[in-house]
Amino acid sequence: MLSAEIIAIGSELLTPRFKDTNSFYLTEQLNSIGIPVVMKTIVGDDESYLEHAVRGSLDRTPILITIGGLGPTEDDVTRKVVARVLQRQLVLNDEIVARLQRRFKARGVEMPANNARQALVPTGADILENNHGTAPGLWISIERNHVILLPGPPSELKPMFEASCLPRLHEMAGGVALARCVFRTACLPESTLDARIAPIYTRYKNIETTLLAKPGQVDVRLTARGKNKEEAEKLVHELGDLIDHELDEFIFARSEESLEEVVGMYLVMKGTTISVAESCTGGMVAQRLTSVPGSSRYFMSGVVCYTNESKMELTGIPPLLIEMQGAVSAEVARGLAEGIRARAGTTVGVGVTGIAGPTGGSAEKPVGTVHIAVATPGGTEHRQFLYPGDRERVRWQASQAALDMVRREALGDVQRALRPVSDTARWVAPESIHITLKFIGEVREKRIDDIHEVLGGLAWKPFTVKVQGVGFFPGTRSPRIFWAGMEAPTMEGLAERLDTRLERLGFEKERRKFRAHITLARARDTRMDSSLVAAASEYNEYEFGSFLVDRIFLFKSSLKPTGAVYEKLREYLL
Repeated sequence: MLSAEIIAIGSELLTPRFKDTNSFYLTEQLNSIGIPVVMKTIVGDDESYLEHAVRGSLDRTPILITIGGLGPTEDDVTRKVVARVLQRQLVLNDEIVARLQRRFKARGVEMPANNARQALVPTGADILENNHGTAPGLWISIERNHVILLPGPPSELKPMFEASCLPRLHEMAGGVALARCVFRTACLPESTLDARIAPIYTRYKNIETTLLAKPGQVDVRLTARGKNKEEAEKLVHELGDLIDHELDEFIFARSEESLEEVVGMYLVMKGTTISVAESCTGGMVAQRLTSVPGSSRYFMSGVVCYTNESKMELTGIPPLLIEMQGAVSAEVARGLAEGIRARAGTTVGVGVTGIAGPTGGSAEKPVGTVHIAVATPGGTEHRQFLYPGDRERVRWQASQAALDMVRREALGDVQRALRPVSDTARWVAPESIHITLKFIGEVREKRIDDIHEVLGGLAWKPFTVKVQGVGFFPGTRSPRIFWAGMEAPTMEGLAERLDTRLERLGFEKERRKFRAHITLARARDTRMDSSLVAAASEYNEYEFGSFLVDRIFLFKSSLKPTGAVYEKLREYLL
């Protein structure tokens, strides 16, 4: 079986300021065609260390991909080292020199002499054209090994790899493909989670199931191998459905979003705001919420009330309550949540109090005791926890539990009520809930800039939409999509303007009348059953609330075994 190694080159990658995102991208691409990445190495701009890494990789692995070190400066040594290891001579390629000169001339400058280094090619190498930069890539084949040299900038690496490497590697792999999916869960211990799903995944010997645990979170990752993408996705889809059904409400994402991102999506979707009052977590809940771009749309206020006096002063808790119940108690957690909600004027208030340790515990309230409350217009929910571990572990788990309680509260009455009714519906994950203005379809990369210009020039003001009522498409007799409707005449006008301007660029105009809606669920097979239709009738006039629309996103959608996954490409403020 083919496998690959990646060597990322550059001293800057060994510092905390830079992240090697290229390796993650290449790993995902290689996995999609059935070539696992078995090792990744980061090497500074040092010839001896790089030579050692290259020689070791060639002894172990059929495919070696290097990233970076192809520039024009003295510390760009990848070509030289690889040529030396493979015993190939470096030869100046006149065509590359001419292309570089034309590129610089088009910019109105003379090519620096050191850029000629980028035209040095090991004998027998295939040249990989770079249409987005100056450094060409190289592909060198020797006996059982293939060495691929790629430039470091992602804007150059990605198009080069997809155009010149991926098809060739896919053919070498014999068409074998991998399909993957992930379920991110919160506040369910790894041992408990595994006890629930092990009887399911152990029946699927041809699918690799991996549990990745960290405090307050366990990721379940499935990997299936097939002759083609469709076969692999069918395998992982079958097991994924069973795990999805078993873990249900513990799953907070079916992609790589963090819990704070998912909570933010829920709050935006419902048009709600949040404030927090924290003691033992010391502002960690607020920090996580505000780490999400755009969090000012829902996060209003956060206070750290560490002392009893600050609890009383900042949230209005009566002194007698603390005296009678103690600062670490259900009553004080409720008081924090309700007090900060009232003072900040938000929809949701969160209160956290506890003993993070290592000192301060007692027999009645040991270290790790945490009380969390979430206050909403419908009342206040409280939970008590006892966490193991050191101070930071307790604090992190408490912040995770607080965010998960907010997520569950914001989940939505309709989805929460109807999920148990029928297993014929695949509910849309919170991170994927959206309103589609226009589905464009397959788009070549160079057309994205055209779409960007259109979206950036719509000149539309923010507006409010009211979400009310539910329904099925195409109808209740053969329901395939369960949706929430909305009154949105302004959005209809926006969709029409967008459609008209995209039509001028050659994109097909929408034939059907635009109907603003939010998809809540899709049929798992051909249709949903009648029990769900009957239960949903209670919500025909249900009012979800109103929310502000103040931005548009350009998304790339990819169909995964657990449903569509959306990658945000651009964001446009109205």
